[in-house]
Amino acid sequence: MLASVRLPCPSLGSIQNGQAVSVLGSDEIAQFLAQPLVATLVTYRRDGTALQSPVWQEWRDGGFHVLLGRDGVKSQHVRNDPRVGLVVYEHTPPYRGVEASGQGTLVEGIYAEVLSRMGPRYLPDGLPTQLRRRGVVLRLVPKRLRSWTFNEWFTDSAG
Repeated sequence: MLASVRLPCPSLGSIQNGQAVSVLGSDEIAQFLAQPLVATLVTYRRDGTALQSPVWQEWRDGGFHVLLGRDGVKSQHVRNDPRVGLVVYEHTPPYRGVEASGQGTLVEGIYAEVLSRMGPRYLPDGLPTQLRRRGVVLRLVPKRLRSWTFNEWFTDSAG
């Protein structure tokens, strides 16, 4: 006879159609996203298949900034299909995370400014020359935002 064990579900929250329902409060989300966590960006190829890419992210003024090469494949994808997704998550307990999706916008003229903020956070000892290129910033103001934490899995319920 097989026995099943039901594990508690992590706490989840979301924004659906612009309405916020989040497990992590806005200050917690901002503090979480201020960490130098590499995100996974999803863009779409012409054939509709997804490209998942590791990227640096910055949460600012209610949206994400991601640095892209001006003529890079991810920028080309966004020009052809502006739907994008982004997931940022911890690799250690309590395994908090944030998932965002919506329409991405490519913003010209702010790459150097955004790099000057993001670079030291991810590479405090200095930036490689390759990052000092002409680039573009992907701006994502989420239409949907979901946050989670597995904190209750790691708290001592015995007191």
